[in-house]
Amino acid sequence: MKITNRLMAVSALLLCTETVVHAQGRVTLYGILDSNVEVTNAGNGTTARMDSGSLLGSRFGMQGVEDIGGGNHVNFALEQGYLLNNGAAATQGLAFSRQAWIGLSGDWGEVRIGRQNSPLYIPLSSRFDAFLVGTVATALGNLQSITARVSNAIYYSTPTLSGLSAQFMVGLRDSTTKPTNGVANYHVVVTYKNGPLDVGAGYQEANNDIGTSTLRVLFAGGNYKFGKLTVYGVYNRGQQTDGTVKTDVFTTSALYEFTPSSFVSIGCGYAHDLTGAGNNARQVGAMYRYLLSKRTLIYTSAAFLQNRNNATYRLTGGTQIGIPAAFPGADARGIELGMQHLF
Repeated sequence: MKITNRLMAVSALLLCTETVVHAQGRVTLYGILDSNVEVTNAGNGTTARMDSGSLLGSRFGMQGVEDIGGGNHVNFALEQGYLLNNGAAATQGLAFSRQAWIGLSGDWGEVRIGRQNSPLYIPLSSRFDAFLVGTVATALGNLQSITARVSNAIYYSTPTLSGLSAQFMVGLRDSTTKPTNGVANYHVVVTYKNGPLDVGAGYQEANNDIGTSTLRVLFAGGNYKFGKLTVYGVYNRGQQTDGTVKTDVFTTSALYEFTPSSFVSIGCGYAHDLTGAGNNARQVGAMYRYLLSKRTLIYTSAAFLQNRNNATYRLTGGTQIGIPAAFPGADARGIELGMQHLF
């Protein structure tokens, strides 16, 4: 009887311990469903098609956090991009193409290791664009040069002190790159937010996979909120050491909130070719978003992109590729209607 009672007590203790452990950690499943129909003319007639990820890339993922005490946490994320129009993976051959990392966080900041977004990409560029660097309307997304995400990355973000914070990341080489060891890229971002003012700047250098060329990017931007109106501005300089990219990009945009569920964005941008060849481009665009619920919205966008000389910029949107220019210097124009749901 005593043995039975002890076994019951031990079982109860183990059950309580297991319950506490599960209570301290949690895993969240999430995703974005984003699909649109667009009509585009890239210089050789009108093309109508369905696409995926115009405003934000369609994806599903898991985020996890475990409280390990002392204000510290273990965190992870696994995120896969996919094409909603046909169900295909956004990047063939990768099980988690967008993110796959694990890390620690606390009052001292956060460390992550694995495949991650560049601090200049989602954390910075979309912060300073009224279009969230999405839809055909975004001049920033269509004209800028940037490395979006990298593998083998080691990331650190500082805690925010009086509105000031910084992020640092380096990406290491592996068996898929040449050479196969050493640092392949690095990224630095500093931001400051105080009331209606939000500004930031960053720099990145990223080598290509075969080790023959390096993309160097300088990014600076900000936004300021005037009641229901928010105004954005960005400067982006991209230079590829092999000479294929050498541009200054300037964008300005604005977002106005008619109601808590109704928004309009307008903007323009200019890409200046620093090679002297005159391969410049200009774009104007507009977007309207309406929230059907807290998780679902519809959007419509329109844009006109003017290429000059041998420029071949295209209307891309969030993660969609866009229709290539029919010939060097061909202008592009397009409209789209889309729907997005978060889960």
